[in-house]
Amino acid sequence: VRNAPVTSKYLPEAIFHFALRTQERVLLDDASSPNPYSGDEYILRIHPRSILCLPLVKQTKRVAVLYLENNLTSGAFTPDRIAVLDVLATQAAISLENALLYDSLQRENAARKRAEERFSKAFHEGPSPMAISRIKDHTFVDANEKFLETFGFAREEFIGHTAIELGIADEEAVETAMKMISEKGFFHDIEFQAKTKSGTPRTLLVSIESIELDGENC
Repeated sequence: VRNAPVTSKYLPEAIFHFALRTQERVLLDDASSPNPYSGDEYILRIHPRSILCLPLVKQTKRVAVLYLENNLTSGAFTPDRIAVLDVLATQAAISLENALLYDSLQRENAARKRAEERFSKAFHEGPSPMAISRIKDHTFVDANEKFLETFGFAREEFIGHTAIELGIADEEAVETAMKMISEKGFFHDIEFQAKTKSGTPRTLLVSIESIELDGENC
């Protein structure tokens, strides 16, 4: 598979673009005889004899173009052969579209994975305390080491609990934060009063943004 643009190096561009634009088959029984494409650069250079350019179409949607040539004999593409190619072209169009969709999905998944890896690295190695909680029940699902260190919790006693249960914030502060998130989806540098595990009060500038993590709103 050559991931390269279509140029006159590989085929007659005039024929290719006509088939692509009109979704009509182009058949030249003898390309060496005068024809509408005789002046094409590729035909002048390669001197092909028989040419068949067949659009691959699925439900009126152009998927690809099949280009075939025979440099040895004229009339190589007989009606019987073309009939077989028409049947194969329909199946090829379906297979190609499925392959393109699968390739697109793979690319999207790879891009998502790279984004998740970058996010995970920035999250866990970031210099600022950061934590993630579910919006539906406010339970924490992750926190970086800086956050755990700031509030004095071990990971196993922190994950799966809410800020209220852990004593980090009171109910009023959590409700205020959730209201602001539901209205805007984010807020930055809002002053909150919090407490560490030992009960030490902390005044923090808090920023929160809603994200989707593993299919959940956090």
